[in-house]
Amino acid sequence: TTDMFLFGPLLCLPVAYTVKSAFTSDKEAIKALKEGLVKYLDDIKERFLLLRFWALWFPVQCVTFTVIPIHFRIAFIAAISFFWVVILSAVSAEEKAQPAAAASSNQS
Repeated sequence: TTDMFLFGPLLCLPVAYTVKSAFTSDKEAIKALKEGLVKYLDDIKERFLLLRFWALWFPVQCVTFTVIPIHFRIAFIAAISFFWVVILSAVSAEEKAQPAAAASSNQS
């Protein structure tokens, strides 16, 4: 539960967003980090990022520590992590897809 409600939402996800923003933005460092945090908060509110995080990882953690044998746990978590990265990428890319679609519909 500590991972679900503290480490994930307050440490791991904000760090992922700020690091991505720092490496992909051409703005100065402080503005890029702030932009990453704003994007994170927007994805929580508008794209239900935390609900998706909890919907995936809570059952996965339950299965990992109750059903999966110890020697398969790392492989199992690694496989699920791949799908989480796909979900996280889709959530963070949604904003970019919407203006492009709106621009193409305005040209028609």
